[in-house]
Amino acid sequence: MKRIFLSTTALHCFPGNADFGLLHNYFKENGWTISRKIESADIVIIYACASRKLKEDESIESIEEALKKTSKEAKVIVAGCLPVINKTRLNKIFQGITVSANSLQDLDQLFNSKAKIREINYVGQGHKKAKNNELIYPLRIGWGCRGKCSYCAVRFVFGKPHSRPISDIIQEFNAAYNKGYRRFTLVANDAGYFGQDSGTSLPALLRKLCQIKKESRFALSHMTPDRLKALLPSLKAFIRSGKISAIKIPVESGSDRILQLMNRYYTVSDFRYCVQKLIEYNPKLEIYTNIIVGFPTETEDDFQETIKLVGSFGRHITYFHCPPYSNRPNTPASKMSGQIDRKTIEDRLRRLNNLCRFNQWYKNLKACSDKTI
Repeated sequence: MKRIFLSTTALHCFPGNADFGLLHNYFKENGWTISRKIESADIVIIYACASRKLKEDESIESIEEALKKTSKEAKVIVAGCLPVINKTRLNKIFQGITVSANSLQDLDQLFNSKAKIREINYVGQGHKKAKNNELIYPLRIGWGCRGKCSYCAVRFVFGKPHSRPISDIIQEFNAAYNKGYRRFTLVANDAGYFGQDSGTSLPALLRKLCQIKKESRFALSHMTPDRLKALLPSLKAFIRSGKISAIKIPVESGSDRILQLMNRYYTVSDFRYCVQKLIEYNPKLEIYTNIIVGFPTETEDDFQETIKLVGSFGRHITYFHCPPYSNRPNTPASKMSGQIDRKTIEDRLRRLNNLCRFNQWYKNLKACSDKTI
């Protein structure tokens, strides 16, 4: 029987995690045995992330390690974002077959597969446990975004938004529900753009899903503040009822000057407005956000604007993800003057993370006090 070994450096990423689960099921459906040992595999696929320099380094290291362990007869394939984001660096260590994260259907021809990849559900893979031990299912609804963020290379991989057909989403949703899932994360590079290319919308999709299975709850994996602000009126009922239980809104910076250089399509005031409305609609809603520290030309004053934002809203935010700025190939930001030195970035990260930890401590303390009272 044919044996395949699958590895990934994208478990932190909802889209990457979902795609990795898809690969598992795809090869199982086509009669492959998933090998736990790379040495015994006939095929080795590494799903390689390169959204940040740190993840790219991890991916390169994983590929080098795989090439050392793989048997001479085995074939190695590198999939994911790395083959598009930094092909030049990849070529220095690997000259084999590559498959972009946006072109996984190429595997159909490569393996002459009977079960096509777009016919495969993600069910059974890629989930993680919620706080109350419920399973969360990553339900892919689309790819790509309209943004032209000056620091982002992932947009080169997925291009403009293209939505998954609602019929396909519903089919997978039903299959996952029948497997016992009740919480779903709607996965897209920007969920707010769902349906704009197909005459529908995110609220319309949610209405259909809620009508089918009323017990289900949903998290939105990624929505920029400008898209969320535009959709808030039509999402209000879902948020108030708890049907939407979590939203990730990446603010990226508390400085409007930096947001403009990042080529983001919103202001800090837009983010504040969204968070205020979300809290008003449902104080128990889980809100997640990203903040990039050390974007080129970021001054101490710019950073203090971020500190001020976190200080004013931090106790309402469930989790802050605060990565250091990372130069990515062929991005406008990587060519900007005023790159911030590593020591300054590390100092700002330390101060920001300390504030985030304090806010989390305060939230936990208040929660305990409320229960006691």
